[in-house]
Amino acid sequence: MRRSARLAPLAPALALVASCSTTSPDEDAPAETTDVEEQESTEVEDTWEPRESDAHGSAEPRLVVADEAGGQVHVIAVSTGEPLDSFDVTGPLDLTSVDADGSQVLVGDDTVLDTGIRWEPHGGHLDPDNGDPALVADEDEVTEARETSEDDPFDATAIESVDGPTVTVHPPEGTELSVELPDEVAAATWDPYWEQALALTVDGTLHTIDPESGEISGSERVTGAVDGEEGGATIAAAENHVYVSDAATRTIVEVDVSRDGLETDRVRVLDFAPSDLLAVGMEPLAHEHHDEEHDDHDHEHDDEEHDH
Repeated sequence: MRRSARLAPLAPALALVASCSTTSPDEDAPAETTDVEEQESTEVEDTWEPRESDAHGSAEPRLVVADEAGGQVHVIAVSTGEPLDSFDVTGPLDLTSVDADGSQVLVGDDTVLDTGIRWEPHGGHLDPDNGDPALVADEDEVTEARETSEDDPFDATAIESVDGPTVTVHPPEGTELSVELPDEVAAATWDPYWEQALALTVDGTLHTIDPESGEISGSERVTGAVDGEEGGATIAAAENHVYVSDAATRTIVEVDVSRDGLETDRVRVLDFAPSDLLAVGMEPLAHEHHDEEHDDHDHEHDDEEHDH
């Protein structure tokens, strides 16, 4: 069965998150609140304004968002933040990219989602030609997707482990090293586009980690205090951006990535708690990156390459 994604309405573009407070035994003294309680009592504004894709070669990126509690997987357009479709899925809803462009996503162990990402040859390059997302019914195709997903197109295994405030990183090309963050780590992943580690600490700060020096190269507070348990928060790298899901506030935060560091861009308020997140539809990676590819972070190419 398919249903519309349960996104919060855009007008008014506000979502009131349930609040709670701690009462002081002394009525004359001001009530004290924890970081989580302070965040939960705050209105979260939806700032996801529509825009055109700014990623070269992108097939209009999409977000695949799992709702473990509701038993659904949603596909959302990055450009508008609007739902494209939703699917009822039984079993665990862990999301794994089957291929580098994200045209297929393995949901749990037995379900494959066709995200609708398509590419058509045009001259010497590929043009995006997206279709509708759908669940894959063919058992042989599901089996092949499950086996292919083990190849790990995004080098997710570059994050060896997370233990409290410590992240152990083993880059695809490099030496394993352990990095201690300022707070307990809620989520971590590898960014193959900028070849760096990403870590979200429980205070809601996103950090970039240089895999050579092990130093924190950038930090940005992107949300409030997050749940450090599995499913509380997830990170998805997507070339010019990083997407962070926060189950506590039911939000997805879009963060700009550049040589200047990190900067929060848009916030999408959902009406379900996201438990996992993938960004799909980016230009497939070749794994060989050079500094000049990221000059000004525009991925500029000659206009004549795209003349039709």
